[in-house]
Amino acid sequence: KMDLVDFSQDTFESIKKDYQEIIPNLPHNDDINFEYIPISALDGDNILTNSPKCSWYEGLPLMKLLDSIAIHDDENDDFRLPVQYVSRPHLNFRGFSGTIASGSIKVGDEITVLPSRKTSVVKSIVSNEIKDLRPIGKDETVETIEKAFAPMATTLTLKDEIDISRGDMIVKSTSIPHM
Repeated sequence: KMDLVDFSQDTFESIKKDYQEIIPNLPHNDDINFEYIPISALDGDNILTNSPKCSWYEGLPLMKLLDSIAIHDDENDDFRLPVQYVSRPHLNFRGFSGTIASGSIKVGDEITVLPSRKTSVVKSIVSNEIKDLRPIGKDETVETIEKAFAPMATTLTLKDEIDISRGDMIVKSTSIPHM
Protein backbone atom coordinates (compact mmCIF):
# COMPACT_ATOMS: atom_id res chain seq x y z
CA LYS A 1 0.00 0.00 0.00
CA MET A 2 2.93 2.32 -0.64
CA ASP A 3 0.73 4.32 -3.02
CA LEU A 4 -1.27 5.52 0.01
CA VAL A 5 1.85 7.17 1.51
CA ASP A 6 3.28 8.53 -1.77
CA PHE A 7 6.07 5.92 -1.71
CA SER A 8 7.69 7.62 1.28
CA GLN A 9 10.98 6.01 2.34
CA ASP A 10 10.55 7.42 5.86
CA THR A 11 7.14 5.75 6.25
CA PHE A 12 8.50 2.46 4.90
CA GLU A 13 11.47 2.54 7.30
CA SER A 14 9.15 3.32 10.23
CA ILE A 15 6.91 0.32 9.41
CA LYS A 16 9.99 -1.88 8.95
CA LYS A 17 11.34 -0.78 12.36
CA ASP A 18 7.98 -1.60 14.02
CA TYR A 19 8.06 -5.13 12.58
CA GLN A 20 11.67 -5.62 13.67
CA GLU A 21 10.58 -4.86 17.24
CA ILE A 22 7.73 -7.40 17.10
CA ILE A 23 9.60 -10.29 15.43
CA PRO A 24 11.76 -11.29 18.44
CA ASN A 25 8.53 -12.01 20.35
CA LEU A 26 7.27 -14.48 17.72
CA PRO A 27 7.85 -18.22 18.21
CA HIS A 28 10.31 -20.10 15.96
CA ASN A 29 11.80 -16.98 14.41
CA ASP A 30 15.49 -17.79 14.90
CA ASP A 31 16.06 -19.44 11.52
CA ILE A 32 13.83 -17.17 9.44
CA ASN A 33 15.19 -14.44 7.21
CA PHE A 34 12.74 -11.52 6.96
CA GLU A 35 12.64 -9.36 3.84
CA TYR A 36 10.89 -6.01 3.53
CA ILE A 37 9.63 -4.81 0.15
CA PRO A 38 7.76 -1.55 -0.46
CA ILE A 39 4.97 -2.63 -2.81
CA SER A 40 1.79 -1.31 -4.30
CA ALA A 41 -0.44 -3.76 -6.09
CA LEU A 42 -2.51 -0.93 -7.56
CA ASP A 43 0.01 -0.36 -10.37
CA GLY A 44 2.31 -3.33 -9.72
CA ASP A 45 5.08 -1.32 -8.08
CA ASN A 46 7.97 -3.62 -7.00
CA ILE A 47 5.93 -6.71 -7.89
CA LEU A 48 7.64 -7.88 -11.12
CA THR A 49 10.26 -5.18 -11.54
CA ASN A 50 11.71 -2.45 -9.37
CA SER A 51 9.52 0.64 -9.46
CA PRO A 52 10.88 4.07 -10.37
CA LYS A 53 8.51 5.44 -7.71
CA CYS A 54 10.74 3.73 -5.08
CA SER A 55 14.13 4.62 -6.53
CA TRP A 56 15.52 4.46 -2.99
CA TYR A 57 14.70 0.70 -2.73
CA GLU A 58 17.61 -1.46 -3.94
CA GLY A 59 16.32 -4.96 -3.12
CA LEU A 60 14.58 -7.52 -5.33
CA PRO A 61 10.97 -7.09 -6.46
CA LEU A 62 8.45 -9.45 -4.83
CA MET A 63 8.20 -12.11 -7.55
CA LYS A 64 11.99 -12.38 -8.04
CA LEU A 65 12.43 -12.70 -4.28
CA LEU A 66 9.74 -15.40 -4.04
CA ASP A 67 11.37 -17.33 -6.91
CA SER A 68 14.71 -17.31 -5.08
CA ILE A 69 13.46 -18.61 -1.71
CA ALA A 70 14.17 -22.26 -0.83
CA ILE A 71 10.81 -23.69 0.19
CA HIS A 72 11.93 -27.03 1.63
CA ASP A 73 14.61 -28.17 3.99
CA ASP A 74 14.34 -31.69 2.61
CA GLU A 75 17.03 -33.09 4.88
CA ASN A 76 14.74 -32.80 7.93
CA ASP A 77 11.40 -33.84 6.43
CA ASP A 78 10.14 -37.41 6.41
CA PHE A 79 10.00 -38.88 2.89
CA ARG A 80 6.45 -39.29 1.57
CA LEU A 81 5.58 -40.34 -2.00
CA PRO A 82 1.89 -40.92 -2.73
CA VAL A 83 1.80 -43.34 -5.69
CA GLN A 84 -0.16 -41.73 -8.49
CA TYR A 85 0.69 -44.14 -11.32
CA VAL A 86 2.31 -47.54 -11.79
CA SER A 87 4.39 -47.46 -14.98
CA ARG A 88 4.71 -50.85 -16.68
CA PRO A 89 5.67 -50.23 -20.34
CA HIS A 90 7.11 -53.76 -20.68
CA LEU A 91 7.96 -56.78 -18.52
CA ASN A 92 11.44 -55.51 -17.62
CA PHE A 93 10.34 -52.20 -16.10
CA ARG A 94 8.04 -51.41 -13.19
CA GLY A 95 8.10 -47.88 -11.83
CA PHE A 96 6.07 -46.11 -9.19
CA SER A 97 5.34 -42.50 -10.09
CA GLY A 98 4.16 -39.55 -8.06
CA THR A 99 5.01 -36.14 -6.70
CA ILE A 100 7.18 -36.25 -3.60
CA ALA A 101 5.13 -34.60 -0.84
CA SER A 102 8.05 -34.18 1.58
CA GLY A 103 11.61 -35.24 2.26
CA SER A 104 14.15 -36.84 -0.04
CA ILE A 105 15.11 -40.31 -1.26
CA LYS A 106 18.36 -41.81 -2.58
CA VAL A 107 19.22 -44.93 -4.51
CA GLY A 108 19.83 -47.66 -1.90
CA ASP A 109 17.40 -46.28 0.70
CA GLU A 110 15.11 -48.86 2.30
CA ILE A 111 11.43 -48.08 1.80
CA THR A 112 8.14 -49.29 3.23
CA VAL A 113 4.87 -49.26 1.32
CA LEU A 114 1.75 -48.28 3.22
CA PRO A 115 -0.73 -49.64 4.09
CA SER A 116 0.71 -53.11 3.25
CA ARG A 117 4.01 -52.50 5.15
CA LYS A 118 5.96 -54.40 2.47
CA THR A 119 9.58 -53.33 2.23
CA SER A 120 12.20 -53.04 -0.49
CA VAL A 121 15.20 -50.94 -1.52
CA VAL A 122 15.26 -48.14 -4.10
CA LYS A 123 16.95 -49.54 -7.22
CA SER A 124 16.77 -46.38 -9.34
CA ILE A 125 15.19 -42.97 -9.57
CA VAL A 126 14.08 -42.14 -13.09
CA SER A 127 14.93 -38.64 -14.24
CA ASN A 128 12.20 -36.49 -15.71
CA GLU A 129 14.61 -34.92 -18.18
CA ILE A 130 12.74 -35.69 -21.39
CA LYS A 131 15.24 -36.17 -24.18
CA ASP A 132 12.60 -37.42 -26.63
CA LEU A 133 8.98 -38.44 -26.41
CA ARG A 134 9.29 -42.09 -27.47
CA PRO A 135 7.77 -44.61 -25.07
CA ILE A 136 10.17 -46.71 -23.02
CA GLY A 137 10.72 -49.78 -25.11
CA LYS A 138 12.14 -53.13 -24.15
CA ASP A 139 15.63 -52.28 -25.43
CA GLU A 140 15.66 -48.62 -24.39
CA THR A 141 17.25 -47.31 -21.22
CA VAL A 142 16.01 -44.54 -19.00
CA GLU A 143 18.11 -41.76 -17.53
CA THR A 144 18.41 -41.97 -13.75
CA ILE A 145 19.44 -39.66 -10.92
CA GLU A 146 20.88 -40.50 -7.49
CA LYS A 147 18.58 -38.38 -5.31
CA ALA A 148 15.09 -36.91 -5.54
CA PHE A 149 13.39 -34.47 -3.16
CA ALA A 150 10.14 -32.59 -2.61
CA PRO A 151 8.39 -31.26 -4.63
CA MET A 152 9.78 -33.27 -7.57
CA ALA A 153 7.55 -35.51 -9.66
CA THR A 154 9.51 -38.72 -10.23
CA THR A 155 9.45 -42.48 -10.72
CA LEU A 156 11.08 -45.01 -8.38
CA THR A 157 12.05 -48.56 -9.27
CA LEU A 158 12.65 -51.12 -6.53
CA LYS A 159 14.98 -54.10 -6.12
CA ASP A 160 12.08 -56.39 -5.22
CA GLU A 161 8.88 -56.87 -7.17
CA ILE A 162 6.23 -56.05 -4.61
CA ASP A 163 2.60 -55.17 -5.15
CA ILE A 164 2.12 -51.41 -5.08
CA SER A 165 -1.01 -49.69 -6.38
CA ARG A 166 -2.21 -46.19 -7.07
CA GLY A 167 -3.09 -44.60 -3.72
CA ASP A 168 -0.40 -46.40 -1.73
CA MET A 169 2.24 -44.34 0.09
CA ILE A 170 5.98 -45.00 -0.18
CA VAL A 171 7.96 -43.88 2.90
CA LYS A 172 11.48 -44.45 4.20
CA SER A 173 11.56 -47.44 6.51
CA THR A 174 13.32 -45.29 9.10
CA SER A 175 10.43 -42.80 9.26
CA ILE A 176 7.15 -44.69 9.12
CA PRO A 177 4.29 -42.41 10.21
CA HIS A 178 2.64 -43.15 13.53
CA MET A 179 -1.05 -44.04 13.45
